[in-house]
Amino acid sequence: MTLETAGVFFVLSCTFFYTSIRMISALKHNFNEFYTEYRKLLWTATFLLAGPLCLRAITQVIKGNTDIKLTSLVEAIYNMVYFICSTYLPILFQITTLIFGFVRHK
Repeated sequence: MTLETAGVFFVLSCTFFYTSIRMISALKHNFNEFYTEYRKLLWTATFLLAGPLCLRAITQVIKGNTDIKLTSLVEAIYNMVYFICSTYLPILFQITTLIFGFVRHK
């Protein structure tokens, strides 16, 4: 089951990344001034929203193929870093893009 889950996360990551690149490319060609002004935020959001999905896929594969026993401290640190990188950062950048749209609208 973990390999299937990893596959789903990887496909979602690739799909999101491809779609984001297509959208940014369309912005660049059709709204060059907008793209030039917000280029860094758009690319940062793309990588930080697609990257955690790929990270989840990689960790699912590693979890499924190894029987590593971790101490409770190492496991707690791993879970905290994993949560920050795979859950908190995407939420933060999704909110950033929503605020970005709201500010742009005003």
